[in-house]
Amino acid sequence: MTESFGINVSALAKLARSVHGDCLVQCRHAGEQCRSSPESAFTSAPALIPAMTLHARRASLALSARCLYRELLDILIPRGCAGCELPDCVICPRCAAAFRYGSIRAFPPARMERSFSCALYRGPVRAAILSWKDHRDEELTNFFSQRMIHLVYASSLVDWCYKHGIYALCIVPMPSSPYAIMKRGRTQTLALAQAVAETLQREGIDAHVQSALRLNFSTTKAIRTADAKGRMQRVHGNVAVKRAHGLNNRHVVLVDDIITTGSTIRACTKMLSAHQAHVVTALTLASTPCGPGLDAAMHER
Repeated sequence: MTESFGINVSALAKLARSVHGDCLVQCRHAGEQCRSSPESAFTSAPALIPAMTLHARRASLALSARCLYRELLDILIPRGCAGCELPDCVICPRCAAAFRYGSIRAFPPARMERSFSCALYRGPVRAAILSWKDHRDEELTNFFSQRMIHLVYASSLVDWCYKHGIYALCIVPMPSSPYAIMKRGRTQTLALAQAVAETLQREGIDAHVQSALRLNFSTTKAIRTADAKGRMQRVHGNVAVKRAHGLNNRHVVLVDDIITTGSTIRACTKMLSAHQAHVVTALTLASTPCGPGLDAAMHER
C-alpha cells in the first residue's frame, strides 16, 4: 500500500490490526469473567435463567462482535500481504515461497552442532515476521506454525533422535522480556513450539512444550537493535531457569522466531547445561545472514 490523500494507509492498517488484537484480548477477558461469575454479566437477567445459558449468551455475543468487527475492518481497510502488502491475502505465494528454503548455522553448544531456520531474515520475510510479532497480525500464526512443521522434517531432527536413541524431547520456547510480553500481550514463540511438539509426537517422540526459561531484564530498548557485544552484555546473567521445571538429563529443542547474533540462544543453552539439560538444536523462523557461519540453503523435503 502507498500513501493516498496524505494518509499512510499501511500504518493505518497495522494500527487497525493492533486494535483488533486488543479487542480479542478483551473478549477473552470478558469470557473468563463470565465463566467465573456469570451473574455479573447480566445483572438484570431473571434469576431462573441457568448460569450455562448466560455463559452461552455472552459467548455468542462476543463471537458476533468479533465477526462484525472483522467484516467492517476488511471493508474499510482491506488487509494486504504481510510481506509485500499485495491486497486481499494474509501472505502471497511469492512471499510464502521465501520461507520454503531454510538456512543452517553452526551451533557448537548443541548436540547436533547446528541450528535450523525456515528462511533468511530479510525483505518480505522480515516484514512478515515483524507484522506478526510486533503488530499482532495473528492471522499469520497458522502459516508460521506450518513452516515450523516443515522445518522439523527438513532438519532431519526425527531421524537424528532415533539414530541416537532419544525418544523424548522437551520443547522450550525462547523467553521474552517482561516488557515485550506486556507490550505484545502474548509470548509469540509458544505457538511455534506447540507446532514442533505436535509434529514430533506424530513421529513417535514424546515431546512436550515447557516454558522453562525467563529473562529478568525489562528495559524497553529492542534487543535486535544492539550489536553482538551489546546483546551478549544484555543477556549475560539475565537468563534464568524456572524452578518448577525439572530439566535434569532432559533433551531440549529451543524454538525462537529470529536468530541474529545467536547471543541469546547461546546464553540460554549455557543456562540449561548448568541445570544438566542437553540442548539438541534450535529451530527458528528466520536467521540473519552471517557469512561463513551460514551454510548453503537447506531445501525443503
